[in-house]
Amino acid sequence: HLLPEFNDSMEHLDYPDLLANDPVINALNWNPILYEKYINVIVPAIAANGDDEQYGSTCVTDTAALQALSKRIHYGKFVAESKYLSNP
Repeated sequence: HLLPEFNDSMEHLDYPDLLANDPVINALNWNPILYEKYINVIVPAIAANGDDEQYGSTCVTDTAALQALSKRIHYGKFVAESKYLSNP
């Protein structure tokens, strides 16, 4: 893919050791699916065909949108952690 992975220290879980070492939990990464859907579904639905020659602002805006979506989706991991810690 063309964009680097978005890494934010706030997106890392603070699960107990048992869960932190779980390969299923650690493999939860929706970014590849998000990127594919953004490029192939969302952009065609909201943008007109053609070239507006606004490459810089388009890249900045696309990156910001993908980062915001990724952060929102991956915060679900924190919800799972909170639920687990409230009722282990």
